[in-house]
Amino acid sequence: MNIIIADDYEPIRKGIAGIILTAYPAASIVQVEDGHTLVERALSSPWDLTISDIAMPGMDGWEALARINRRFPGKPVLIVTLSWQPENILRSKEAGAAGFVPKHLLFEELIPAIRTLLSGGTYFSSTLNGGLND
Repeated sequence: MNIIIADDYEPIRKGIAGIILTAYPAASIVQVEDGHTLVERALSSPWDLTISDIAMPGMDGWEALARINRRFPGKPVLIVTLSWQPENILRSKEAGAAGFVPKHLLFEELIPAIRTLLSGGTYFSSTLNGGLND
């Protein structure tokens, strides 16, 4: 399984990678720090899942997601962010995200979200969204 993690804060990227590797030790993980590099990587390398923050320098996660979805519609992208307000969840859905997990719930929800997305489903954290799931 090939995963791209995009976040401008290296400790967050490493933490997400660590959580993933506990459940998927054979996963191949690429870490990038901005939206431009995320798009370049997604367009040039095979991948199964992208995990992206919203707020990144240069190009935000939503713009990166839109560019990736134009080329690979339906490929799963999971948004992870500190900005878990309902409007951000809705905007993520509208941009084509297959899932949304607030960073403070990564330990509890990251692996269930990944499993759901890799099986073709969507995962929008039910603990915060007040019924925004489809």
